[in-house]
Amino acid sequence: MGKGMLVGKLLGTGSGLGFSGKPNWGQYAHFAVWTETDTKKYFDSSTLIRRLAKWSQGHAVLEMQPYQSRGVWDGKNPYSGIPKQREMGGSVTILTRAKLKFKNIPDFWKHVRPVNTSLGNS
Repeated sequence: MGKGMLVGKLLGTGSGLGFSGKPNWGQYAHFAVWTETDTKKYFDSSTLIRRLAKWSQGHAVLEMQPYQSRGVWDGKNPYSGIPKQREMGGSVTILTRAKLKFKNIPDFWKHVRPVNTSLGNS
């Protein structure tokens, strides 16, 4: 992890619309939460970022501000200091993360096809 990075995760995606039983082995995201507002130094100097960019057909860096957060990442809530209410403008991104208990996996997979169909219809 880079200096000032509170959380860093490599996120994979499903194929098709992104929510399916088949992974898309060619598309990933690096999600990171920083204590610093200037992450440019990290992206300019990181060997990992240079390698990923070299191996990729394309990449983008999105700087976003949290609006709301629930739960923890690795036992930490990196957004614990955000205000409860504030004005929001522009685009919104929703990141949902869940850890499945082994006993709940069959029920989860039972809902994958209906959710993917719903995404396709919207």
